[in-house]
Amino acid sequence: MILLKSEHKSIGRKVTWIFFIKIVLTITSWIGTMFVARFMGVEVFGMIGFAVGLCALFLHTDFGFSLAHNKRVSEGKDVDECIGAYIRIKLVITSLLVFLLLFGLFIWEKVLGYGYQDPVIRSIVYIILIYYVLFALSQIPIQTFGGLRQSAKQQMPEFIGTFARMPIMVVVALTSLGVVALALSYVVTGIVMISLGFIMMRKFKSKKPSKKLLRSYITFATPLSIYIFFSTISLHLDKVVIQLFWDFNEVGTFFGMQKIIMVIILVTSSLGPILFPSISRLHSKKAMRSIRHLVRRAERYLSMLVTPIVIMCIVLATPIIHILLGDEFLGGTEVLAWLSIYALMISLNSPHMHLLNGCGRSNLSAKVGLSIAFINITLLFLFVPRDLLGYELFGLGSVGAAMASTISVVVGFILARHYSRRVARVRTNSKMLIHWLSGAIVGFLIIWIMKEYWQIERWYELIFISGFGLLIYIGLLTIFKEFTKKDLIYFLDLLNLRKMGGYVWGELRE
Repeated sequence: MILLKSEHKSIGRKVTWIFFIKIVLTITSWIGTMFVARFMGVEVFGMIGFAVGLCALFLHTDFGFSLAHNKRVSEGKDVDECIGAYIRIKLVITSLLVFLLLFGLFIWEKVLGYGYQDPVIRSIVYIILIYYVLFALSQIPIQTFGGLRQSAKQQMPEFIGTFARMPIMVVVALTSLGVVALALSYVVTGIVMISLGFIMMRKFKSKKPSKKLLRSYITFATPLSIYIFFSTISLHLDKVVIQLFWDFNEVGTFFGMQKIIMVIILVTSSLGPILFPSISRLHSKKAMRSIRHLVRRAERYLSMLVTPIVIMCIVLATPIIHILLGDEFLGGTEVLAWLSIYALMISLNSPHMHLLNGCGRSNLSAKVGLSIAFINITLLFLFVPRDLLGYELFGLGSVGAAMASTISVVVGFILARHYSRRVARVRTNSKMLIHWLSGAIVGFLIIWIMKEYWQIERWYELIFISGFGLLIYIGLLTIFKEFTKKDLIYFLDLLNLRKMGGYVWGELRE
């Protein structure tokens, strides 16, 4: 079974729609972020970053049950029964995790007698906790739409929720209402997401699930649970560790750089909601050849799109930070460079991780994730602190956290491909080397231009030099015969506004 041309275009159009939504989300979020960074400073950024990191350690996971729900729905199981199963599981897990976080804070404050760098952080943590509870419950409709491959509906709750937060962030920054008011803007996003999600899902009913279906959720999620638990810690522990051994300024610098690389991560996150259920559906039909073709194609286009963005973030780190966040964040140039490489590796890992999970080999994706998590956590405690338990360490702060993340995902890059080849005989797409070579040439050219002729100070100069670099990059790919007329026609078709509008409107009417 080979994927039809029309099916490739359907998948591509869904991914393009998600990418468009996330681009708008990023721009919208960045408007608020720029005002906060310039009018409230790096310390406030650090406070929010610490609270987000701490709450996410506990609540930014459901131990693989979201993937289980997505997979069961994509396989054609009774949607109402799946919703009933997921609601019950989600409520139990969320309640347990909230209890663990509150219990942990009680032990920290009352038993151990520790406090915080600023007393207001306690209130901020509680507010961000409310946001994460709302966010967790909003995943019930969002993951349901993901399993149905209804990407337009899937993206709407987060899109509208984030859009609603932006003006509040701007008002808070301009009127000096303070960091607590800023934290409350996150709650607004959570309320909008959960409300809109369940309104859009109103045609479905929650049906009592059978024991067999519940067991199938548990069977799928169990191998993933330990991996996702440690992966969640790995993803969010960095800000907590930086705060523990440094201060809010160092956290704010790191959190600011993470905000910048979201423009890279969003390319990957645009693919996942479509790729995973597509692979799952193909696997249920035993169409392994189609899976191999789909994964290699996804890897190629991801590499082609992400590589120039990564190069720009590395070579233009100083003007990007100066223009977007302000000079108070310029200490994060090295952090941004490391995190850009991290984002590239995460992006290129994505198709192979979705393959493993979509083919029901969550035990192998768990091995990859656990390896990344253990290496990252170990390196965090080696690179970030100045000393620990009387031993002198590297003391690299936010730079050390970025290095730890990058090194760990490079290991994951190798492991994911090893298991992907074992499960579906998918070979690494060697065309990525052409993308990287072309990107490196563009990077050296831009560095030479800035060194000899041009110091970038304004946003339109940044856009111009980035656009110039992108044109050179596409030109090099064309010379190397890696970007062809066929690719151009494919991208232009995906960007056809009439066809895109018809797809979105058609899905929203369902």
